[in-house]
Amino acid sequence: MPAEQQLVSTTRLARQGKPVPTEAQADFAARAARFAQADAGMGAATRAIAEGAEPDSKGEPAPAGEPDPKPGPKAKPKLKVVPPEPGPADAPTR
Repeated sequence: MPAEQQLVSTTRLARQGKPVPTEAQADFAARAARFAQADAGMGAATRAIAEGAEPDSKGEPAPAGEPDPKPGPKAKPKLKVVPPEPGPADAPTR
């Protein structure tokens, strides 16, 4: 077994018997809450797509009882049209 795998194996075995630090437990709870929020947002987006509506792009479920604000029409960007510069292939021939 390569030295790197041996080091990882011994480190994992050594950590198995140690308790989880309290600050890490709090982090797990916060992470679980974020996953639950993301899961709820994905569920809401899936339902909106199934119903033929545009999903909410905020990533958060809309509060119950309040209508979803609809954005106004998007303004078209102003584009400047620039003709191509003549290159060697475009040069006049004699």
